[in-house]
Amino acid sequence: MKKLVFNGCSFMAGDELVWDRYQKEHNREPNGYHTSGNDIVFRLEYLNYRKQFNLPAIISNILGCDRIDMSHDGKSNESITIETIAYLNGLTKEERKNHHVIIGWTCISRILKYSPTQKIFLNLTAQHYSEHTEDPAKTELKEHIKAQILGGDDQDFILDYIRNVMLLENYLISNNITYTFYRALDDGLYKFKNIGPFDHFSNVKLNVERCTNHTNWYKFNEHNITPINGLGWNMLFFNKSDHWVNHLNSHPGFLAINDFSPRLADFVKKQNVL
Repeated sequence: MKKLVFNGCSFMAGDELVWDRYQKEHNREPNGYHTSGNDIVFRLEYLNYRKQFNLPAIISNILGCDRIDMSHDGKSNESITIETIAYLNGLTKEERKNHHVIIGWTCISRILKYSPTQKIFLNLTAQHYSEHTEDPAKTELKEHIKAQILGGDDQDFILDYIRNVMLLENYLISNNITYTFYRALDDGLYKFKNIGPFDHFSNVKLNVERCTNHTNWYKFNEHNITPINGLGWNMLFFNKSDHWVNHLNSHPGFLAINDFSPRLADFVKKQNVL
């Protein structure tokens, strides 16, 4: 039986899925998940705790497989791609073949940037530009956020997304590693087909729909034969507030996870890769 490698953003990792339960179990006064950053140890322990209940946990239980859950809140597609490759590169060639990779692609406007202050790569979003934070790394990168995200165009973001899909998919294929992709977040961008041109002297454009093997993608709309540019999981429960973590947080809650997980697990089974 293969091991499952999961990678994605908070839609996969869980966000505050069981935050209230975790606080009660530790007799803590209720505190907002996104304002709890000062208690670093407690928060880090929660990130491990929720791995018992999130999407990777449910799917692994359904399929009866061990899991490596690399998902985390706020990840960019570049981070998802590079970290997945880095993990698999640490295994022997034969060990790699014993893994099935499941990727939930995230918001395409997030970027990865090295922080000289922290000496680490950080995932950045538009919100970090105006966010009041004591994190010096986020402060030093404000101008980069302004130029690369606030000054970015949909075409820039789409190209970055497609480039990461191609990079990871071709790495997996070249190493005989099976995989399942799906769009966790779609940013409201659908059916984009051609990117380019790439210089003043050529009219060549990149056909997005020919950049991947769509049989390895879970489709949220069965009529969409090119899920790389189709609807994402977020659209399944966007108008169903009872499927949210809570009435203020539109991340997938238990109803959303319990609805999606058996479908995705069944899709993996039908790929005959386990």
